[in-house]
Amino acid sequence: MIIDALAELDARTENTMIFVLPIFDTTIPAAVAQVYVPFNTTSIGNLSILGRGWPAPTPMRLSNLYVRVQSNTLNRDGRVIVAYNNVQSLLRVSIPAGQVGLFSNTTTTINIEAGDAILIVFDTTAASSGQMVVDGVAFAARLAP
Repeated sequence: MIIDALAELDARTENTMIFVLPIFDTTIPAAVAQVYVPFNTTSIGNLSILGRGWPAPTPMRLSNLYVRVQSNTLNRDGRVIVAYNNVQSLLRVSIPAGQVGLFSNTTTTINIEAGDAILIVFDTTAASSGQMVVDGVAFAARLAP
């Protein structure tokens, strides 16, 4: 479970929140870039819904992105990316073609401002066949000083 992976984070640290997004058995086909809007909806849409992300309530630092992939038949790598204000950030996880399990990026931190629209992008545009099934996404958010 992603919750187990997040146990290494010290959630008791003052001003730290852990967001586990309600993404369960979500199938992303090859050759697409789809967007998930955290906390607003559980639906997946195409890039036309960019700009409708969850508005950050306060300045925050986002880090420790975890993604669980249940199945993966993509013939090329996929990516899961945190985006804000229609810009894909460096907080991202690469999913190697055909690999399953828990993938993470625990080294990148991005700063967002109050009101920034947060989105999750599932990018399989490099693949020409197959699909991946994502079973969970989580990240940490710390209030900015």
